[in-house]
Amino acid sequence: MAYSPTHDRRGTWVVRRRPVIAIVVAIVLFSTVAIAIIARELLTARHVRSEFESLRAAGYPVDNASMAAWFRNQTSSEGTALWHEALSLATGCGDAYPLFGELPFVGTAPAPVVLEPGSPWPEEPAASAFLAWARPAIDKIEKAGAAPGPVWWPISFQGFNTLLEPLQESRSVVRLLQLDVEHALYHRDGARAMRSLHAMRRAADAFDWGAALIGELVELARRQVHHGTIQRSLACDVWTESDIDTLLEQLGPARDAPAAWRRAMSVERALAWATLSSPDGEAAYGPSGSGILLFMRIPSSRASLLHWQRRLIEVADGGLAQLDIRASRIEREASDTAHSPLGVALPIPPWETMLLPAVSSMASAFERDEESRRLTRASLAIHRFRLRIGDWPASLAELHAHGLSSEDVSTFHRGPFGYSVDGGEARIWTYNPSKKDAVPLDCPALDDKEFHGAIVVIRKRSDRP
Repeated sequence: MAYSPTHDRRGTWVVRRRPVIAIVVAIVLFSTVAIAIIARELLTARHVRSEFESLRAAGYPVDNASMAAWFRNQTSSEGTALWHEALSLATGCGDAYPLFGELPFVGTAPAPVVLEPGSPWPEEPAASAFLAWARPAIDKIEKAGAAPGPVWWPISFQGFNTLLEPLQESRSVVRLLQLDVEHALYHRDGARAMRSLHAMRRAADAFDWGAALIGELVELARRQVHHGTIQRSLACDVWTESDIDTLLEQLGPARDAPAAWRRAMSVERALAWATLSSPDGEAAYGPSGSGILLFMRIPSSRASLLHWQRRLIEVADGGLAQLDIRASRIEREASDTAHSPLGVALPIPPWETMLLPAVSSMASAFERDEESRRLTRASLAIHRFRLRIGDWPASLAELHAHGLSSEDVSTFHRGPFGYSVDGGEARIWTYNPSKKDAVPLDCPALDDKEFHGAIVVIRKRSDRP
């Protein structure tokens, strides 16, 4: 082939400009990808704004201002001043009374395994002196409990930095009342015991704020103390049929746990978004705060947060019976997502990864609360049966004719409660929550430190007809 200068010049031009062409192609590709990402983020931002508008329209809190309005709408300020004084008196007992820490229930002293009026109780003299000193606080608590609840409180909502001291202080109120109930029962003063049990329930109702998971955990703890105190009272045989009706009324129907779950998770969502929009939000997340806030400025990250918050709220769909199963499922789903390619497109925000491991535990706590209510109700029914019939029921099935269903005497997943009778004493018990065992066939020993389930002892006084 003959030499062609023109062909050589063209080839040389292409070779010389190949880097330029590559750069141009790269710029075009990069620009196309960037435009696609920007377009996707703009569209995602629009969807996020739309979802927030829908949440606001539906009355859900989404920031500090709407949290304050939501809190005001669901509470009453009628008892605020009374409860402020009651909390101050109750929490001040620990600082003002000598040897406070050596008392049972309010301190670290052991309580009797089973409360038996007239039996040796070494701490009783100290408890008696303390309760006489603390009577003004108890009277103020009873007076505050007469106000409608939940009670409004002047809370300054600041996202995750919101301080909720009254919730913790309310536990001091309940423990003080628990000591008063036990002391009254020891002296067979049923009237005083009933007043303090009623005040205990009213205190729980007063601070049932649904303030995120921490609020629900404190509420469940208060309810557990109320249930447990009623259960322990049945070893004293001080209640009449009328008293039992009053205690059953205190227990009330099954709590709407799914509604409580949705409320708590909705507040968690509001606290998260309030923190993101707060000037001092970075402080709420510690050393990694600036990185988290930068990450959450991306619309797709915000959409991911809303997605997982919505999934957490939807755990309540389907009722209480399968709540722990659905909660465990979303924990596994979140873990699988975080370790899959989808985790890049739908990342899990940092605080959701901290919250998610507690979800199934929280769901189990809701179930145990209902099981505790059922156990307490069944125990009261056994006591009432004996008062009416003159003898213990031969089995829990005999309670069906007295208003209790099979569900009322059963756990959620581990079968019916255990039940036994031995002369003047009946016992009803549940399973060990620290293990995955069924309800034991035989009642565990009362002093068995390995068994953490509830055992209710129901006794008949020998001097009572």
